[in-house]
Amino acid sequence: MPQVLEFQEAEGVAVFERIHNAAPLACAPKAIYRDHSLAERLGTVLAHIHTHLTLPQELESSLPPDYDCSTGDRVWLHGDFTGSNILLSVQDQTPIIIDWLTSWRVGETVTTGTPLFDVFWFVRWHYLRPGIIFRHGKPVDEFCLRFITAYLESTHVRVTMKDVGAYMRRVWPVDAGRRNAMSPWRRRVCWLLGDLRLLRLVGRL
Repeated sequence: MPQVLEFQEAEGVAVFERIHNAAPLACAPKAIYRDHSLAERLGTVLAHIHTHLTLPQELESSLPPDYDCSTGDRVWLHGDFTGSNILLSVQDQTPIIIDWLTSWRVGETVTTGTPLFDVFWFVRWHYLRPGIIFRHGKPVDEFCLRFITAYLESTHVRVTMKDVGAYMRRVWPVDAGRRNAMSPWRRRVCWLLGDLRLLRLVGRL
């Protein structure tokens, strides 16, 4: 995570260090999906966030009920853990996590909820990239499975692979409905293959 250089509490403004020699995971070459060590590192990073991130209690704001349908541990969330908000250093692919603001689709002030939300949000992001899914479906499946496995092995929260699958099956229709309601039909058609492939992956969990 970038270092906070200045925080103006009254205005709610934070100034972060400038990140050099890093690029978003979203811009990485397609061969990145064959880098299982990166997938495992990202799973470990998310587990670390859920274990160690703490915020003042007055900032606590829960996920909407239709995204927070899992019982069990509650954590402080990243809220938009996707390839657009994960930078990789050019030198050694060290992950740098940015944009700590929950996606507008679930409410930008959300800070807490089931840890499975961040896991789901990361995985579903890959399946909404038609150009990737059309040509690299199997590597994406394996990359996401390695990510989930590494998260479960590293996290302190009490969840299993079956819990991840059950959560995704419940939340995917809710999220797809919200997403499609706000998108043109051409984009919805492009997402259809990714949705079907994601559901097939969920069936393996």
